[in-house]
Amino acid sequence: LLLLSPCPEPPVSSAACLPGPGCASRAAASSTRMPTVYKAETYEVVSCWMEETPVRYGKNTKRYPSKSYDRYEAYAKAKTVGEALKFGSKPEDLLFDYEHGHLEAAGSPVREAAIDPASITDLSKLTRTDRVVSKWAGWGFRDADAPRKLVRQNKDGTFTVVTLDFITEHRKEANAAAASILEDAKTKGRRIRECEVLRVLRQWRFAKNDARQNVMPEGQEYVF
Repeated sequence: LLLLSPCPEPPVSSAACLPGPGCASRAAASSTRMPTVYKAETYEVVSCWMEETPVRYGKNTKRYPSKSYDRYEAYAKAKTVGEALKFGSKPEDLLFDYEHGHLEAAGSPVREAAIDPASITDLSKLTRTDRVVSKWAGWGFRDADAPRKLVRQNKDGTFTVVTLDFITEHRKEANAAAASILEDAKTKGRRIRECEVLRVLRQWRFAKNDARQNVMPEGQEYVF
């Protein structure tokens, strides 16, 4: 039997509590910080760009003065995607600027389909743009936790294709959080708090299971 204690008021730390007694304000703040997600069309278009794809940037609408304004001013002079990255555009800027109408491809060349890193026999022939945009292939049409193939550069300068398993990574984070909570509770001789259990459960990820037909509700294609 696991005896739980309610969250203290105020929370012991900003990282310890999610919704539960004494944690309402922290929950409200956390709910507003969501990762940036773009439209499926944005991922589809940008993932087909090449190093030499000509681009055209619009007027600088960033707040002035600011670092964002200065950075946009620098990379907006680019005539190709490769130049944009060279002049200071972050990979995510390509997505943001395209989706918000600040950037457009001004012609060819563009790929008919995004690169599958695993299909490339000689990764050294990939340009920086290829390595950047290939990670977004199909991103807008799959689950957020679906595995993703990335091209990583090794210390010796060679390249390797790695598969990033988001479910596994989330579970590692949850396990680490649980271990930290248990250690703190043991050291202080206290009970585990309800909000701490909730925090770990929310970090955990469950894979979709389409094989358990005996427990699957009618019309549902999978269970967790």
